[in-house]
Amino acid sequence: MTDARQTAAGRPRRWHPRPMPRARLLVLAVVAVLALGCGWTAGPPGIVTVDAGYNGVLRGGPDTFRSLVAAADTRPADPAVARLVGPTYGVAFDTLGVARTFDGRVFSQAAYGLHPDDVSRGMRGEHRAADGHEFLLAQVPATGHLPEPEGGYATLFADWQVDVGGTVRPLDGDITVGAIVVVSVPVGADAALGATVDGQSRWIDLRTGRVR
Repeated sequence: MTDARQTAAGRPRRWHPRPMPRARLLVLAVVAVLALGCGWTAGPPGIVTVDAGYNGVLRGGPDTFRSLVAAADTRPADPAVARLVGPTYGVAFDTLGVARTFDGRVFSQAAYGLHPDDVSRGMRGEHRAADGHEFLLAQVPATGHLPEPEGGYATLFADWQVDVGGTVRPLDGDITVGAIVVVSVPVGADAALGATVDGQSRWIDLRTGRVR
């Protein structure tokens, strides 16, 4: 093979590929090793175990609920009955469910408001309840509005609480139209959502939808 360029004597000269510098070879080798070490592979994402004390509020409405809970573990609720109303708060549910695992991508979108493409590989794997635990889910109707508090509508109530086995914690998130309340509980145990205003507490069971 000859180069189109000519020598000073007018004769064509042969083209010889230049060897790659050793420094560049070393850099490429290091990059390859780092790529393997950093998980740049096509393997499936790992399993994520959710903390036993988890509670939160997911966004996404009925489609998200159906993606998180199998149909066999879902039951409808009557919002006119499965409702809790107090002096400054109101909530109702139209669907209840139980799950042991979540699709990681769906859960991350609903919990953190991420775009599907922004869910990291480490969060795309199956999300499992802690050993001996399961998730209770309660769907707020996605249409209309929250039930009117006894004192009338004012600012959004932000002091919801969750009771699991007598341990009361603040609910991590605000309840709005279409929200999904999720609480991790020991398998078979109940959990209640409630509020305390002026020293008076009221609760609704997240497994049954009954007011306590």
